[in-house]
Amino acid sequence: MIVETDKHIVHIIPDIVYKIDADGYFQYLNESVHILNYEPHELIGLHYTVLLHPEDTMEIQRSAVIGNKKVLNRHDGQPQPLLFDERRTGKRITKKLKVRLLPKGWEKSDNAAKDIHCEIYSIGLYEGDEADQKTFSGTLGIIRDITGLVETEKNIYRVKKFYQSLISQASDIYMIIATDGDILSLSPSIKKYLDYDAYDLIGESIQKIIHPDDSILISNILAGTDFSDEYSGDIELKTCHRNRSLRHGRMKFRTVIGIGNEVSCHVIIIHDITSYKKTEQLLQDSDDRTHMILEEIQDSYFETDNTGLIIFCNKAACSFTGHGKNQLVGMNFSELFSGESRVSISNSYITAGQDKKHIQLPAVPFHAPGGHTLYLDITISPVVNVNDDIIGFRIITRDVTEKKIELDSLHDEKERARESDRIKSHFIASMSHEIRTPMNSIIGFTDLLMDDERDLLKSEYLSQIKNSSELLLSLINDILDLSRIEADKIKIENTGFNLKTLLDEIIALARMLIIQYGKEIIIDYSISNNVSHHIISDPTRLKQIIINLITNAIKFTERGRIDINCVVAGPDILECTVKDTGIGIPADKQHEIFMMFHQLSNSDYPRSPGTGVGLTIVKRLIMLMGGDIRVESRTDNTVGTSFIFTIPYHQAPGGKNIPAAAADEKNAFRELTVLIADDDRSGLFLLKRIMEKYGFHVITAENGHQAIGHFEANSSIDFIIADIQMPIMDGIEVARQVRIIEKRSQRKKIPLIALTAAAMKGDQEKFISAGFDAYVPKPLNRDCLLEVIRSFFHDFNT
Repeated sequence: MIVETDKHIVHIIPDIVYKIDADGYFQYLNESVHILNYEPHELIGLHYTVLLHPEDTMEIQRSAVIGNKKVLNRHDGQPQPLLFDERRTGKRITKKLKVRLLPKGWEKSDNAAKDIHCEIYSIGLYEGDEADQKTFSGTLGIIRDITGLVETEKNIYRVKKFYQSLISQASDIYMIIATDGDILSLSPSIKKYLDYDAYDLIGESIQKIIHPDDSILISNILAGTDFSDEYSGDIELKTCHRNRSLRHGRMKFRTVIGIGNEVSCHVIIIHDITSYKKTEQLLQDSDDRTHMILEEIQDSYFETDNTGLIIFCNKAACSFTGHGKNQLVGMNFSELFSGESRVSISNSYITAGQDKKHIQLPAVPFHAPGGHTLYLDITISPVVNVNDDIIGFRIITRDVTEKKIELDSLHDEKERARESDRIKSHFIASMSHEIRTPMNSIIGFTDLLMDDERDLLKSEYLSQIKNSSELLLSLINDILDLSRIEADKIKIENTGFNLKTLLDEIIALARMLIIQYGKEIIIDYSISNNVSHHIISDPTRLKQIIINLITNAIKFTERGRIDINCVVAGPDILECTVKDTGIGIPADKQHEIFMMFHQLSNSDYPRSPGTGVGLTIVKRLIMLMGGDIRVESRTDNTVGTSFIFTIPYHQAPGGKNIPAAAADEKNAFRELTVLIADDDRSGLFLLKRIMEKYGFHVITAENGHQAIGHFEANSSIDFIIADIQMPIMDGIEVARQVRIIEKRSQRKKIPLIALTAAAMKGDQEKFISAGFDAYVPKPLNRDCLLEVIRSFFHDFNT
């Protein structure tokens, strides 16, 4: 029974005070029931089990003192013994239990704690005086929230387990040492470090594992008694392995001060640095050996600090500088040089330090003590510490004076060779122009005469003139091509073209050659089904290769066949075979056929017209295209020769072919006016006659200056053909001036066609960049010229 005066005290107690009747129903609760989110009146009349966690209900029933009364459990309706009973001994029993209570609304809570840990202190209440007459009337108790304490205990347990696991897995040795030096606690890692089991050393003195050299050091640490605070340290020491071998460790220790400012114990951690010490010794030995080697090398070697001050140098350094080591040490390395060399070296310190890469200074001049100048290759390498900070430089100098003299001499020779090559290229270009210009007139006028000549004998003479001219032109082209290949001035182009159309053109040319040679030869070609007719490669070079091979086959075949076959030999690889039924090539001569200016010469192989460079050009062109060539030939009953070559190619969509000019295409361009500029009167007259034959209105000029005058005066000019090499003003300048006039006068831009005998690499690019739209080479091929004109004036095609 709680009296009124007690209630004031009970209400201010932070613990829950409660009273339940004999059946387990609440009769009283103080305000502290708020910790369960209840008001006292909400629980009055309810059974005490409404607060119990289901898992703790049975535990409470088992822990309770069994009485005579039974109540129904709120969960399953089964009779359960009352909590907090008293045996009939008359002795009052006080019970302490730890349980979990459920706060109000715990079923709906997702985030808040669903239970509260509590301690319950309770006593049973009885009525009656005699022990055997007492009647159980209820229970009075106190509930104390210990949730925080439980969590703290859990955290302490987790931390304890964590540190136990950490220490047990650590590679370092952890130990606790008593003030007298006995080992109180020791981690299992001692086994790996010194081959002792931890339990073997517990209770032993730490001196058992300390090397005699450091025994006094440990004694001094243990003897320290005048501490005002905890003391810690970090030192290196030697320890003894179980087999008495030496081990090295780095020891961290902390002296723990207890009550009364007295030493409680010592905490020690030992990290094994035996491998590090061995490595350190090896490095020291290596450094000693390195310095011994450096003393004997011929190159000069310096070590400096991060400002360039010399801290070490070898004998060679003293020898070439003329200074002793005592003089060099402390001197800045850059001070050994003067002028720009000193500045360059000083800047190299900065660059090497910033980039942390070695710097190489080639052929730095150095004024030797004897007054002569040496040239040194200098390498400056930065030295960094473990923090990647620059702490100095290593510098090696090598005397390259003789090498520089040789290189300078080679450079002069190379420049002379380049000049010779330039002269050679200029000579070839000039000779090409000088030879092609008259050849242009010879072949051109021969074509015109053959068109009009009806006398069979004269036609035959003209045909012979043309054949000889074309042979001469072929020889010139061979020599020029070879010169261009040797000078690396042949550029391989990749463009789309029709392989069948290309072979048709080649066969047509070959049949004309066969007729000219008076041979009885059938020539044909085949293309495998797996080869697309539309491919990407260099059609000009492919045509040149095949024509050269066919020409060679015609020379050595009196009668029979020449066959061209194209197949796919691999991914993006085209294989072409030119096979003849000629006299064949002996096996011992086959290696000679690709040699420059070489022709097979004996009674069986009559000398053929040519320079002996055709097959040389073929092989080099194929190699430039990324392919290869081989020959198969026999001189027995199965005579004949096969040249098989491969080149890279790609398939391409089909393209269109420009139709050739018709032989009777007169007056096809009767509405167009052309300005022709050429200083060669024969060439000018020839080109004028060709243009007039096809219906052009023609205006002529014998130099570039005249051409510009005509262009400014005549706005009806539709296009211009200008020779590149002309006096007063050349074709390049004519193109520039025409474009300027067009822009200034707002005239329509007209096509400009260059006419040139130039045949060197870069000529075409130079013409186009000057303002030309196309160019036609000399000797002039009128069909080629008309195709170019036709590409600009589509509406005039017949």
